[in-house]
Amino acid sequence: MTLSHHLQQHSTGGTLQFRAQDMKDKRSRTMPLPDALIEPMERYVKIWRPVLLGDKQSDYHRINQDGDAFKTDNDGKEFKRLTEQWFGEGFRAHAFRHIAATSIAETDPEHVNIIKDILGHSTLETSQKHYNRATGMSASASYQDVIGDIARKPPKLITRK
Repeated sequence: MTLSHHLQQHSTGGTLQFRAQDMKDKRSRTMPLPDALIEPMERYVKIWRPVLLGDKQSDYHRINQDGDAFKTDNDGKEFKRLTEQWFGEGFRAHAFRHIAATSIAETDPEHVNIIKDILGHSTLETSQKHYNRATGMSASASYQDVIGDIARKPPKLITRK
């Protein structure tokens, strides 16, 4: 993401704009920056990003500790390291696509159609096929409940006289 092409700030907040050439499916997208992110984004852009840049210049949004733009090939490794540090388990950023689809399907199934828009797919079928793990999660949770019940109340053994 660059400040000049992707992040548009205005008096009511901000907008993320992605051109067709920026997207895997070659479809442009414009979306409002969520209210909860407006203040942290402004703080990062106005205060912390300049500190990271130091004397360097860059239009890239994300700047590393050396004042350089984050490189795409390094993002996955860094993200995995940070999630392991913060949450005790490391995973790649792409996992958030699975988490978003599955969470929506599990907690708000009547709005499952928004998954395709959030993930940038042209059809819900693509989102369901590749990202929604809700059915598997539900099946696994049910299985764990049955196993837990058996462990708490073992079946009575039939004895022969």
